[in-house]
Amino acid sequence: MRRFYSRMSIAKKMLLGYFVIIFVPVITFGIVYINLVYQSVVEEYARSKQQVIEHAYANLRIDLLQLASNFGLFQKNTNVIDYLNGVHRYDWEYVYSYHKHIKPLLSSMSYVNHHIREVKIYKNNPRVFTAPDHIIDLDALPAGIQKELDRLPPGRGMWHTEQSETGGWTVAYYQNMYSDRFSKRVGVLAIEADSGILDSFVKTLGNDGRSEVYLLAEDLQSNPPGVREDLMANMLDHPGSHFFLDRKSLIVNHLTISELGIRAAVVSKADDVFASIAKQRFWIILTIIGLLLALSGIYYLLAMSLTKRLSRLARHMRQVGVNNFKTLDQGNNEDEIGYLTHA
Repeated sequence: MRRFYSRMSIAKKMLLGYFVIIFVPVITFGIVYINLVYQSVVEEYARSKQQVIEHAYANLRIDLLQLASNFGLFQKNTNVIDYLNGVHRYDWEYVYSYHKHIKPLLSSMSYVNHHIREVKIYKNNPRVFTAPDHIIDLDALPAGIQKELDRLPPGRGMWHTEQSETGGWTVAYYQNMYSDRFSKRVGVLAIEADSGILDSFVKTLGNDGRSEVYLLAEDLQSNPPGVREDLMANMLDHPGSHFFLDRKSLIVNHLTISELGIRAAVVSKADDVFASIAKQRFWIILTIIGLLLALSGIYYLLAMSLTKRLSRLARHMRQVGVNNFKTLDQGNNEDEIGYLTHA
């Protein structure tokens, strides 16, 4: 290798030096810098996307609180509590109380809050008059929900969610109802939310269809249709706010809705990030090309200056003979080549 290099002409050595000193470092710097800019923009995009998810979650929590707050309309209503406590002796009294005090309250809730799909009261006293679809026996409540309600202290409610085979979710709020002094439980209030309460949340995260949104069980044990298996596996491995898939071509943001036991995952394409930095990337590439041309021009001028002076010296040395001792004029150059020419 050393022998091959020693046989190279100065022009070829200068050309090799150009690639080693100028071309390769500038191109490498440009590639690394563009990659760093892209990574920075991707991280910023993922963080901003996470903020959008958290903002949508805050709005969802407000909707859930508004639904749960309707419990006070029933618990603090003495007519409802007396009805469930079985104070009436005759059926006609129950019918009168139901139509005068309870049915209007049930009907008005759907108008006040458009997210309410259905309201039911599960009565604890079998003597209490049953109103179909509204006031029914406590035995009709699923046993699993009854066990969870038995563990709740007075004043505390619970959200219950179920996922269908198609991936849809049903959301309902349950809370025990007590007598005036909270001495005994008289029933359970159930408020079932319509699908719109989660649909609006998903629509906000979907960003007009540019992102895919999945609502998964919090434990990630079930795999609903249409959800990638590696998505759920990576969500377990990355409990943070976001991660990447398919060699960083997909950005995944996720968040747990603790009230509902649901984990929301938002999958966005990194191509959207490329589109947002297309103009910035153009100017970076243009700057790198300009830097490369400027350095190439400076290197070319230096190289041509050296090779021309050495070529003149070589031609002059070939002309020097016994009868020719003419000196070569190098001007005011006092560098190494000037010193060699003077010698």
